[in-house]
Amino acid sequence: MKHRNPLARLLPLGLGLALAGCAVGGTEEAPVADSLLEVEIPADFTFATSRGLTVRATGDAAAIAGTLAEVRLAGGELIHRGPLTSAVELAVPTAATGLEVTLRSARGERTLQVPVSGPEATVSVE
Repeated sequence: MKHRNPLARLLPLGLGLALAGCAVGGTEEAPVADSLLEVEIPADFTFATSRGLTVRATGDAAAIAGTLAEVRLAGGELIHRGPLTSAVELAVPTAATGLEVTLRSARGERTLQVPVSGPEATVSVE
């Protein structure tokens, strides 16, 4: 029985896959503009990677005034640390769908998962 190098078996397979990925004919190239003056941008196009978000605090005004807040994106990136007010203006990535808000006060500490689906998010301070 003849033993062959396993790499010798994989080489033809890899070559076959590489060649199969190459398209033969029938491809259309996208038009190329010679200058930016020729580029057409749709009227509804926006190039934004972040958006404004207002985090509103609801509850007793005295409790809100005595609370410190840490606001993190879902991945853990800290985007705000400071006193909580009735409305905190933040810039968040357009793809953000939730925040982690940690509230600290004389009553203790608690962490909330706050969904983000529009221009505002609400945090309840009790």
